[in-house]
Amino acid sequence: MVEGPDDPAASPMAQDIMRKIGVMTGGNRLLMRSDFRAADFTSYLGNIILVDAVYGEEGVLVDGTVRLMGSCLDAFYGKLTGSSILTHRSEAGTRLLRSMQTAVDTRDMVILFAEQTRDDQSFYKVNSLVVPIADEGGNIVQFFAHLQPYLRSGEPYSGI
Repeated sequence: MVEGPDDPAASPMAQDIMRKIGVMTGGNRLLMRSDFRAADFTSYLGNIILVDAVYGEEGVLVDGTVRLMGSCLDAFYGKLTGSSILTHRSEAGTRLLRSMQTAVDTRDMVILFAEQTRDDQSFYKVNSLVVPIADEGGNIVQFFAHLQPYLRSGEPYSGI
């Protein structure tokens, strides 16, 4: 679980997003799609992904469909808008699915890290914040995530 907007595990961008979401929700309920517009996160749009939840028969997440993916993430992962998160050739989709399930189980935001161990890759790590989005009945139907890849130099990957 996330310790709040000052969680030291979160990137500075994720901390800012958590503060904004806290204002939108009053800090006492799940985020709803009607709470925000893309313009509320203009400075982070390149690193935002919006995913529709796909549940199996027992209420467990089995997949997610990418509804929107920012330009930085398109450059980093490839274009996935309209696709299953599990179609990515790396384990990134599986990691995202596990963090989404954790968000469902805890009904809270999740911070996720992935570090590259291969020297032939130009990036070193990805720091992510996954936020569950509920419908009017409180069912989690979507996920808003901020993913920030970092280069080996420690600089944020910009996609340019």
